[in-house]
Amino acid sequence: MLIIKYKSFVKILKKVSVFLFIAGMLLSFGYEAVYSQITREIRGNMLLRGSTSPKWYSGTSLFSDPDFIREAEQNTKRLYPELHKDMEVFRKSAGVQQTFSIGDSTRFYAFNLPERTFYTVSAQLRRRGANVNVWVEKKEIENQHITETVVRDIINMLEESTPASRDSTKGIIELENTYFGDFPDKDGDGRLDILILDIQDGWTGSGAYMAGYFSRIDQILSSEYSNKRDMLYIDSYPAIYGISGSRNLRFASETVSHELQHLIHYNYDQDEENWINEGLSVYAQYLCGFGVQNVSDYLADTNRDLTDIVANLDGVINDEVVKDYHKVGLFTYYLWEQYGDGYISNLIHSTRKGVEGINDALRGVNAGRDRSEEHTSELQSHSFISYAVFCLKKKNKKDNSKAL
Repeated sequence: MLIIKYKSFVKILKKVSVFLFIAGMLLSFGYEAVYSQITREIRGNMLLRGSTSPKWYSGTSLFSDPDFIREAEQNTKRLYPELHKDMEVFRKSAGVQQTFSIGDSTRFYAFNLPERTFYTVSAQLRRRGANVNVWVEKKEIENQHITETVVRDIINMLEESTPASRDSTKGIIELENTYFGDFPDKDGDGRLDILILDIQDGWTGSGAYMAGYFSRIDQILSSEYSNKRDMLYIDSYPAIYGISGSRNLRFASETVSHELQHLIHYNYDQDEENWINEGLSVYAQYLCGFGVQNVSDYLADTNRDLTDIVANLDGVINDEVVKDYHKVGLFTYYLWEQYGDGYISNLIHSTRKGVEGINDALRGVNAGRDRSEEHTSELQSHSFISYAVFCLKKKNKKDNSKAL
């Protein structure tokens, strides 16, 4: 049973929900000016602090689904039967190379979402930091989507400073190592590999796009399509080089903070439920100084099961995925606000899953275990507020309408 303090949080969201309802009514009557004023007030609330960024999501949850991975492997063998063989020939010809120099090139496996297949990317090592290698797809260098300035600034954010974070003197890697833990170091070189590439997600110029992902396949040395590294994939277009022709590093840096939590979490719990894992990665964005995303889309559609994330179900890209990220992000942010850094660390390190993991982490910080009846009663009295954020539905019970 989940035991949390939430009265102040309920009041805040109730107020925001009322604002959104009024704003929607006013807009329907054509009062755009009044609507704009109300939404400005909402964005001043702590829950809506942050940019109204393009809608992006992480592809990591797809790679935690064994059926999805199996389908991708089968599709690849059927459509591109020589791909793995060609990659093995390339690797043997290149030899065993643990240390690369700036300017060196190699090939990596990447993922094509519309086809649900693996393919290979030729990439060049553009920068080496103390703890990170930054690789860039050669095509994205040639078309000047990714410049040397972009790579330099990403390295600085990763290792030198994060201006709006909990500790601006630390980069993203050190911050998350401090508050979350270590990444696995599967290849034994002590370095994080980041591949910047144009992720093949089927994006056509509008709607949500895949900004990055961590693939657990890269941690499985026996997998045919493994890069056998501690690796993150970051989108170059439109995440960095936008459709307007300008470059924006915020989304790339924010995505790295999100995906790095996934990699660290894998080191301690390889089978965490996706709604917990994604919520923690959204919180990682806040920790690293990127604020709490604007969640107005979610607040306008809150009747969503907390434990479901659309992308996990069918791999389809749509804006519903973004609402689910807002949902689990708010939930995790609230738990951190109530129970602090120790709770977040406990949750990441706990090998228990889902609700059991939440309760295990709460026990670790001795959080009010005697409030279960009060908690459940209070939640049920606010039926007008979505169960998605304020309650966890019982699993494996006949009556799924009751909350824990």
